[in-house]
Amino acid sequence: AKAKKPQGGQRSLAERGVVQTELMRAQAKLGGAEAYLRECVEACWHGATARGELSPEERALLRLAATYATETSAEVAKTAFTIGGGSAVYMTSNLQRRFRDAHVATQHIATASSVYELVGRVAMGLPTDLAML
Repeated sequence: AKAKKPQGGQRSLAERGVVQTELMRAQAKLGGAEAYLRECVEACWHGATARGELSPEERALLRLAATYATETSAEVAKTAFTIGGGSAVYMTSNLQRRFRDAHVATQHIATASSVYELVGRVAMGLPTDLAML
């Protein structure tokens, strides 16, 4: 970002206020998702070591945190990809690969958006196929 100047531009990407703003928003989102994931893992670890297993609610909490972290990471990768501009679309760009990889992870059964409904059922005390947790 320090070296790249968009075509016809005088300032580097790093000097643009919108880039600075979006980068810091992305950093905060990623940090929040990571903190939530760590908090949930720690809580579940304590529960598992005390009882020798995870409760369905703890399993749901882990899936929720992992799904949210995956989804947030993909949003952050999209921000970086967008900031990167037109050159980010080429195979030679690291941004395009990271963008694709992050979005592929959102399609995995363990972290797809359908997890929200699954863990919502657990949170509401509704009958749930616990094999999917």
